[in-house]
Amino acid sequence: MNNIKNKLQYNFNKKDSFSLNLAIAFFGGLFFVAFSIFSVLFYQGLGQTKSSVFTVLSISTPEVKAAENSNDQQEDQQMKKEKLPKLKQGVDLKKDFEAESLIVKDHDSGKVLLEQNPYQEHSMASITKLMSALVFLETNPDWNRRVSVVSDDIIGSHVSAGESYKVKDLWSAALVGSSNKSMLTLADIVNWPREAFVQRMNQKALELGMSDTYFVEPTGLEKENVSTASDIAILLSEALKYKKIQQTLTKEELNLKPGNNSIKHHIWNTNWVLLDWIPNDFSNIYGGKTGYIEASGYNFSVQVSDNNGHLLDVVVLGTDSHEKRFTVARDAAQWVFENYNWPK
Repeated sequence: MNNIKNKLQYNFNKKDSFSLNLAIAFFGGLFFVAFSIFSVLFYQGLGQTKSSVFTVLSISTPEVKAAENSNDQQEDQQMKKEKLPKLKQGVDLKKDFEAESLIVKDHDSGKVLLEQNPYQEHSMASITKLMSALVFLETNPDWNRRVSVVSDDIIGSHVSAGESYKVKDLWSAALVGSSNKSMLTLADIVNWPREAFVQRMNQKALELGMSDTYFVEPTGLEKENVSTASDIAILLSEALKYKKIQQTLTKEELNLKPGNNSIKHHIWNTNWVLLDWIPNDFSNIYGGKTGYIEASGYNFSVQVSDNNGHLLDVVVLGTDSHEKRFTVARDAAQWVFENYNWPK
């Protein structure tokens, strides 16, 4: 009997111990799972909080800078606006110039002060040579190199096929006298195909923002060389930034003597305003370029200033006579000087 009682007591104690251990294991496992879930959620929340903080920082900083830049731009625009020339009170813009297209811009601010069909497509004629000159300068030419004039049968040249000149002399003939053979010779000596030279002219036009301009050759003889008064004003302003162009365009005359000939060629500048053959009151004439073919009429672009140092870019396209392009440009610029106030 005692043995049976002891055995039962042993089995009871064993079962009780097992149940206790099982309970401990169960609740311990449950606690572990709950703790693990809590930990994951806690760290995810912390990570999101940090991410949100960094996101706010990363966003807010550029936003603050953008706001500051916007304020700076507004201040700059306000300052520029205060410096812009203003039409005198009670004055109406003049609109009856005898030209197909016209534009007068304040050079310093870029403000258009007078215009007449400024975006109308028009053949450029020899104003084309301003872009040809810009492209030629990019090739870093040897100005003292002696070259032979091309044999192309083209008009308006001043020089003859096969004559030998220094590059600097052909450059002057091309810009001062608008010599077509001189400019074509310059385009050829850079050792590009002519198509490549013209391609660079068109590329540079786009770089300058001349989106309504297109070239097919370097002289301006072809009517397909087209632009607008607005675009040509950009071209004129850009070209005159280069001393090599500006100084050449202000030469009143030049004498050329080919190396293989005793005959001298005398060339007057085609800019009659510069020569004062068209009377004017301009303080300075910083250079200009003429152009004419039958399809374009008579064109002229010029940069002038008055006695107060106000500088204008003027473009006139499509007048019906040689002289009128100069008188229209003069009258338009003079009208602007007289009817606008510039801030002190």
